[in-house]
Amino acid sequence: LPAATEGELEVYRTAKAQWDAAHAPLQRAYDDYLREALPAKQAEWESTAKPDLPRWETLAPGAVAAAEGTTLTPRKDLAVEASGMSPIFETYTVETAAPPAPVSGFRLEVLPDDKKAAGPGRSGNGNFVLTEFAVRVLPAGGGEPRGVAFSRATADFSQKDWAVAGAIDGDAKTGWAISPQSKRRHVAVFECSEPMQFAAGDRLVFTLDQRFGNQ
Repeated sequence: LPAATEGELEVYRTAKAQWDAAHAPLQRAYDDYLREALPAKQAEWESTAKPDLPRWETLAPGAVAAAEGTTLTPRKDLAVEASGMSPIFETYTVETAAPPAPVSGFRLEVLPDDKKAAGPGRSGNGNFVLTEFAVRVLPAGGGEPRGVAFSRATADFSQKDWAVAGAIDGDAKTGWAISPQSKRRHVAVFECSEPMQFAAGDRLVFTLDQRFGNQ
């Protein structure tokens, strides 16, 4: 491109000076607002705003069991670690106290080992297939347990043809898997068909069924 002529530069300098003169009071007003008005307005908003965001509560595992011999160990961070035997099929159950606040869904986190060298599944490549995820409520006063109905399941990642919705469809031929994204944390959310309110002393039993037939 040819260099600008002196005449063209003069036109630019004049236009730039006009723009700067028009912009200066706007910039001063903006800076004054940030310095003098915004802190109070933000504090007011933070004290009164009620953002519609989920509030997750980590449930402390109580009784844990594996139907086919896997060793389940509750950890201090409230995770449950699977070790020992690695059977072809397995069903994990975890019992917890029901939270007092209304519940609209449950979040399941699957974690790799501490060094992120394996897992979160126990197969050789770290994958897993969660055939079915279920929750039952054990009433505090005894009586018949009742199941929790789910309307939707979502996950941060699902393997092709193994979407997380397959974990709540009652079909043993479907389920949630995460290949090729092993060796990293994944999260699934199971939304209740309607909000659940639990009585004091109610217990929850989570069942994670793995029926794929190859760990």
